[in-house]
Amino acid sequence: MVVWVSVLVSSLFVASAVPASAAGPDEHELIDAYLPLLRVVEQPVPCGPGEPYRVMRPEAVLGVDGVGRNGVVLTGGEQDIAAPTEADLPDPGDDSWHLDYPGNALRPKCDYEELFDAWRTAPTVFARVATEDGRPGELVVQYWFFYLYNDWNDRHEGDWEMIQVHFKADDAAEARLVGPYQVAFAQHEGAELSDWTGDVLEVVDETRPVVYVAAGSHASYFRAARWFGKSAASGFGCDDTRGPHEDVTAEVELLDDAQLPRWARYEGRWGEQRPSFNNGPTGPISKRQWTEPVSWADEEGRRGAVDLPSGGTAVTDAFCTATRQASIVMFGLFDRPLAMGLLIVALLVALVMALRATVWTPVVTAPLVVRRRLGQIVSTALALIRRAPRQVMRVGALLPIAGALGALLQAIVLGGTDVGDLADVADRSSGSGGALALAIGGVFVLPATATVSVTTMLMVEAMIDRGTPPAFRELVGMAWSRRRVIGMSWGLTVAALLAMTTVVLFPVVIWCLARWAVAIPSALHGSHPLRRSTELTEGMRWRSLGLAGVSVFFSSVLPPTVGIAVLLITDWSFGVVNVVASVVGTLFAPIAGIMQLLQWADLEARAEEGPGASDEVEAAVGSAG
Repeated sequence: MVVWVSVLVSSLFVASAVPASAAGPDEHELIDAYLPLLRVVEQPVPCGPGEPYRVMRPEAVLGVDGVGRNGVVLTGGEQDIAAPTEADLPDPGDDSWHLDYPGNALRPKCDYEELFDAWRTAPTVFARVATEDGRPGELVVQYWFFYLYNDWNDRHEGDWEMIQVHFKADDAAEARLVGPYQVAFAQHEGAELSDWTGDVLEVVDETRPVVYVAAGSHASYFRAARWFGKSAASGFGCDDTRGPHEDVTAEVELLDDAQLPRWARYEGRWGEQRPSFNNGPTGPISKRQWTEPVSWADEEGRRGAVDLPSGGTAVTDAFCTATRQASIVMFGLFDRPLAMGLLIVALLVALVMALRATVWTPVVTAPLVVRRRLGQIVSTALALIRRAPRQVMRVGALLPIAGALGALLQAIVLGGTDVGDLADVADRSSGSGGALALAIGGVFVLPATATVSVTTMLMVEAMIDRGTPPAFRELVGMAWSRRRVIGMSWGLTVAALLAMTTVVLFPVVIWCLARWAVAIPSALHGSHPLRRSTELTEGMRWRSLGLAGVSVFFSSVLPPTVGIAVLLITDWSFGVVNVVASVVGTLFAPIAGIMQLLQWADLEARAEEGPGASDEVEAAVGSAG
């Protein structure tokens, strides 16, 4: 009699957390046995790189008063509720409410890290044993993770993630006997699947799956790497699960569908209201996998995720950087639309004015040493490319070959030697680890870039003198005879890259670039090339920088941009995408060399004619040509 009375009394208070005895021992044994180990990226310094948040109890954000400027507010309905408690959450069926934490989700600063430190609970995972109507003999154990804040290419308060373990069983007791056959790790909108006995899944203590948590987005992966993410709900970007790591073993609490706590039945959003994918997320009960866990895995799961090459490539590095920077711009537009809109308009006006300020015609392909305006240098370089496309492609083909050799060397060194361990210890996402991996690939790529640039200059000079381009074998001999100039080009590039890795030396690189913009073609035509380039560019340093920027666009920006576009509109592998980018680079990278040569020729002509000469000679030469 006493037992029945206690059960009746306890059932009257199910609005709070469900007691551990709400489910049978088989369910508890099952969720305890397969409790995942969360492997999280360390954050050595507060508010620095890494993952500051750990899984926590969602109730910790409720009933909070006086934390931050405004406390937690429940917005929706007819009236906002300050410091809402679990009892204030709306009934199921009302999904219009938002929990608004202190802070600005689009400009987080350190606010949410400070809130987490104040609100943190013991790391807790919420588990659920679930089946699906119409799918007999299938059982899953779901593990749900709640994080206070999501800081990725989408930024929002609150973040719900999950994984699930699949069994061919009708109940928990049978599942314990037969064991699982696969797992599904949620990643943004979809999921990655792995056989339980496959090579992808890492297991500790015989039954516990290891979950590599992506820094910022908290997406779940099977191993440490940098990953390509593409989702309609969260945008595009790169997930990073690389170490060093901290292992988090969380407490586990069973969610019994028959007696869900009120917070688990809340269908509103666990974060402030924001546009698009910066809106606070809904909770587990609103997700498809809550009611259709097996169908969700079958239809939205995939075998394998796309990991980015070790040390990066032109396309993948550009993609990760561009999506991150584009997200920052987007955050500014959403948070300060007027100010950001005015900035974009100002930049567009400045670009149009710069394009209109120069002269693009006539195209002057001969003689070589003649005055040309900035626009004419660009248009003439393109015209010279069109006159010898076959030779340009054969010279530029050295770039994809070097890229492939560099990728192969990266794979051998990082994967088969102790250098790979060194890169891991240094953290490949850091300056030192990333520089190490990039330096390995650069053993081939940087000399190839210098060779293509100088060889293209030699080809153009010979073509202008003869009227036809030299044979490829002759061109190779010409390049070999100027190998010291190629070495100089390579050395200057390496020095600039090393200097640009530090903020302090970045202005020095710009200062040198403005003065030494034509050092390489000067080296082809005389001694003391650095001194000669400094003399030629005197009084035209800003112009030199502008033209160098256009050259960088053709050689370094356009190829990876095309690769990114292909990446976003197709499902092609990164290998194929990098081939596409290499082909584009094969055509456009030589333009940088030609533009550098034409800039040198322009400056030499101005030096010969003196400062008082008129630009009208450009049109006269063009008409004569």
